[in-house]
Amino acid sequence: MTVGVVPVRPDPGFGYIQPGDAVPGEPEARRVARFVEKPDRARAETMMREGYLWNSGIFVWTVGDFLAQVKQHARELKKALGVDPEAKAGDFFDSIDNPISIDTSVLERSKKVTVIPGRFGWDDIGTWAALGRVRDKDEFGNVTSGEVHLLDCCDNVVHADKARIAMYGVDNLVVVVHDGLTLVTTREKAADLKRLVESLPVKEKGNA
Repeated sequence: MTVGVVPVRPDPGFGYIQPGDAVPGEPEARRVARFVEKPDRARAETMMREGYLWNSGIFVWTVGDFLAQVKQHARELKKALGVDPEAKAGDFFDSIDNPISIDTSVLERSKKVTVIPGRFGWDDIGTWAALGRVRDKDEFGNVTSGEVHLLDCCDNVVHADKARIAMYGVDNLVVVVHDGLTLVTTREKAADLKRLVESLPVKEKGNA
């Protein structure tokens, strides 16, 4: 069972869950019809109206039920599951030829995943833009860390690691200086930096 958080905004930075058929005897539980990766904003607005839930990544299961589903659905892990249980953890991971997430290998394939709605404050603090929602803001909505000077700026998220940043007349940006690399993007684009990271030269990937 997973907890699907009831959305409070159409956020393109989150994954979504489509609730399906009701679960007998469980008034609020639904079978998961499908998981949806991060949509664009227009699609997120539509899904919010249609009753989709945010994929919180919060799951509840027994060890036996979970392993049974792994063995049934995660074919990429079949070789690794045959490793001696007393072996080192490294032996298990070394035997995986095609690394894959549990979300993809089990949860998206299993027909036994259910979801209940979570009506509580929740956020995925996995993006720079998310800091703009959870950290203290100045009077213009900016969130800053480090040596940052702003003039005529609103709703920016700025992090300066061993650097100084001055910004003038810009809004809704994410600016990060870390380990010699500078990131500049919009708060909306900051929710999905995968394409950017994949496009970077190899020597820069470790800093991203």
